[in-house]
Amino acid sequence: MSQYPDEEVTLFVWRHFGSAPRRSELRFLDLGCGQGATAWFLAREGYCTTALDGSPSALRHTAQRARREGLPMQLVRGELTQLPFASSTFHCATDVMSTCCNPADEVATALAEVHRVLVPGGLVFSRLPRATPRMGHYEGLGTISFMERVDIDLLFSQFDRTAVGLSTRQSDDADLAPWDVIPQKSPRPEKPISAVGGPAVRDTSAAMPDPELQHRQGS
Repeated sequence: MSQYPDEEVTLFVWRHFGSAPRRSELRFLDLGCGQGATAWFLAREGYCTTALDGSPSALRHTAQRARREGLPMQLVRGELTQLPFASSTFHCATDVMSTCCNPADEVATALAEVHRVLVPGGLVFSRLPRATPRMGHYEGLGTISFMERVDIDLLFSQFDRTAVGLSTRQSDDADLAPWDVIPQKSPRPEKPISAVGGPAVRDTSAAMPDPELQHRQGS
């Protein structure tokens, strides 16, 4: 596994958040951090970074790398389907082949949780494997949910805008190119639910840049 993040992830971050005057005020959540490549990049770039994984060994590896380089980072052990964070906490979440490592119904639950913890206007970078005749390429890697375009549309339907494209840089074989999905939560705050006993949602979207999604044609 590479110790550096995928090129598409870095381009996404620079395009949408690179010009932020106070990066430390932008809160990023790296879902299923694994060996910590994306979390390391985010922390090194100065963003307030939280790395989440269910594996203690993955978190130890990520912590050791951050400690060696003196990078501030919060590390949290938790499940994607029940994120241990308050609603409207993060400005961005990154998901590089993490939520897909669950049964399909749990992928939907995980993405609903991601939507919950994002501030209004928050963004996600999500890479998901595409359902193709070459799915056997992933045999032996455990549970993986493969997605057709209709699945992408359904999974991200709660988001306000969604850009979908194929990550052609990931493989010379077009059949193995995964989906790169960039959904945005509505910039309008959700209606307060305090009347039924829950907390009102505060609109914190002004704290993040106004992203301009680059829509790419999917196949």
